[in-house]
Amino acid sequence: MVNFLMKSLLSENIILEQGFHICNVITGECTCWEYIWNSSLRDKCRHCHAATLLIETQQKGHLEVVNKAKKNLFIIFVIRNE
Repeated sequence: MVNFLMKSLLSENIILEQGFHICNVITGECTCWEYIWNSSLRDKCRHCHAATLLIETQQKGHLEVVNKAKKNLFIIFVIRNE
């Protein structure tokens, strides 16, 4: 089913190898099973989060992205658990 849905996304120049997924970082859609099963429960799959982090890192630099992630983790695990 996933392969059938991906046919419109692939062109002759794009070869999708085993273990790789097509991810739309704008909409959060992905061709992985995690997205197919959990898309209504979560905003994005791990592949889309990873692609978004890569794009941010390339645009802003790794230190800014890492510090933002640390701040978010601190808020989630420390401040919310008080």
